[in-house]
Amino acid sequence: MKRIYPIIFILSALVFGKGFTPPAALAQDGSRLVSARDLIYQGAFAFPAGDAWAYSGHALAYYPGGDPSGASDGYPGSLYAAGSKNNDTGDQVGEISIPAPVISDNFDALPRANVLQSLTDITGGWKDHCTYHDDCMYRDVDGLAYLSEVDKI
Repeated sequence: MKRIYPIIFILSALVFGKGFTPPAALAQDGSRLVSARDLIYQGAFAFPAGDAWAYSGHALAYYPGGDPSGASDGYPGSLYAAGSKNNDTGDQVGEISIPAPVISDNFDALPRANVLQSLTDITGGWKDHCTYHDDCMYRDVDGLAYLSEVDKI
């Protein structure tokens, strides 16, 4: 049976700004809202091959300063994603490149992201040693965000 790896769909209006026209609607705080008509499908690419990345669909953050040599393809930056080296409880985080996306019905035709930083435990072991509840065995890495004010994920 062929394993299907997660695919990232590039929504250029949200991530890269290509083809983005600011929406007319305003949020209550005065900021602009993004609607479906603002999004332009650019294609897709596949995560790096391997079981560790096959379980990486639940935490993802775009990092604009990542993969500085990758800007020549028009898709600068990188993605930090959670993965699992042991496919079970080993939620770790690694960094991957963003290849130019391709529109295709054939998964094998999609370009694969390259690993820039291998999966590692970013919690310093805390996720494996939680003490807030007797039944707690581990905690998942369930979300990531880039904080531009401190340039950190």
